[in-house]
Amino acid sequence: MTARLSVALVAESITVSDGEAALLARSAAAALSRSATLAIWLPENNCLPYDGAFNPKPLPIRSVNTTSTPIYDLGAPDVIALLHNDQGAISQIESLYPTTPQLLIGGSSENSLSVTTSATRKPDLPYLPINPMALTRRHNALAETTYILVLDSQSQDDLVNWCIAGFPEDHLLIVRDGVAHIWHLRSPIGSFSVDTRTDLWRLMAHASVTVDLSPGNYFGRECVDSLLVGTAVIIPKESGAQHLTSIEAARSFESTAQLLDAIGTKTWQQNAVEVGSAYVRSTYGDPQWVVDSCAKRLAAITS
Repeated sequence: MTARLSVALVAESITVSDGEAALLARSAAAALSRSATLAIWLPENNCLPYDGAFNPKPLPIRSVNTTSTPIYDLGAPDVIALLHNDQGAISQIESLYPTTPQLLIGGSSENSLSVTTSATRKPDLPYLPINPMALTRRHNALAETTYILVLDSQSQDDLVNWCIAGFPEDHLLIVRDGVAHIWHLRSPIGSFSVDTRTDLWRLMAHASVTVDLSPGNYFGRECVDSLLVGTAVIIPKESGAQHLTSIEAARSFESTAQLLDAIGTKTWQQNAVEVGSAYVRSTYGDPQWVVDSCAKRLAAITS
C-alpha cells in the first residue's frame, strides 16, 4: 500500500477569521487533508490554541542555548504549502527545508494551486459554499424592490456618486462598512445593517447586477459569490477579479463612462449569468472538484 504523503501548510493567515488569505489557507488545509497527512505550522514561532477547525503549531525548530543553529524537532514533510506572496514564510522555509518541494497557493506555475481562472486553466481553490436560502428569500429590508448593488469597501465616493447620478430611476444599494444605503431619485431613502455573509448573498442574489469597486486581491471573492447566486458582476480593470473576464463572466471598466455603460447594458449581463454562473458553480462551488484538483497538484509535485 502506498504511504500517505505528509504536507505542512505554513500560513499565518489561517489564524485570521476573515479575508481572502485566511479563506485560501483554510480551504487548502481542508482539501489537502483529504489526500495527505496535514500539519499546520505558523511562521515566526507563533502558536495559537485549537480553534475548533484547525490546530496550528509553531514551526518545528528550536535554538540551542549556545548557538543559533536550528535543531529540527520533526522530520521534513514531503511537501510544504505556502501562500505564493508570503515572502517572509517562503524565505524562512527555504533556509530551513531547502530540498523540500513547495506547493504555492495562488501561484501561476504548474507546481501551484491556482485560485483564478484563465483560458487554459481552471482554479484549484477555494471552495465557496453558498447558503441556498439566499436564492429564494430576499432580504427583509427590500421586499420586491429591484436594485443595482454597489460594493464599496474603500469609500470611492466619486464612482459611487456617478452611479447614483447616472441611474436616478433605479434603486441603488450601496454597501459600505457593513451598512447598506438605499438611494432612489438621487436621494438617500434608508439604510440597514449587513450583519452576515448570508445577508450579503441575499442582496447579491436579487440584484440586477453587482458592482464591486474594490475586489479582493487574490481572486475577488465577492465577485465569485455574486456569480454563484446568479448575478453578473462589474469590476475595475486590473483588479483581483479580472480573471473572470476571461470566461466572459464579468465586465471590467477603466473609466466612469465604461462603468455606467456596463451597468446599463443588459445583454452582456444575461450572458455572464448563463456562462459564468455555470462555470463557477462547477469549480468554486463544487467541493469534490476542489479536493480532486488539490490531490492532482500534490501528486504532480511529488512524482
